[in-house]
Amino acid sequence: MGNTVGHIAFARILFVVLAAAGSLCFGPRASAAGDHAAVDMGPRAVTAMTTRQVLDHGRNEQVVRLRGRIASHEGGQNYTCRDHTGSLPVTIERAKLPAKQTLRSGQRVELDGQIFKEMRHKLEFRVKQVRLQ
Repeated sequence: MGNTVGHIAFARILFVVLAAAGSLCFGPRASAAGDHAAVDMGPRAVTAMTTRQVLDHGRNEQVVRLRGRIASHEGGQNYTCRDHTGSLPVTIERAKLPAKQTLRSGQRVELDGQIFKEMRHKLEFRVKQVRLQ
């Protein structure tokens, strides 16, 4: 019994030390690197990018985060996301929207998704998670 108390005390001290050192992270942390910073999202890192960066430098199957506004809804799952650098067509399934929410033009959003590049440089951005801002 006494040994278990010692282990619990040690774990608490270790937790406090690691938390103070900044080694523990309870969610995405902002980076000083700016718009093109990697954010730890579990097994795959999500890279925050602008729409221009996605178009110019995005890699096939890369997981990225876009922040901007819904510029338009073209029907079905097809939307356009716009930020200060340009616009990008995105695919958002209804199941990826927050419960009982709809997207409207001008709505501020944060979109986590994956880039798919096909032959002839066609780019598709499939949204995996939508956060309304």
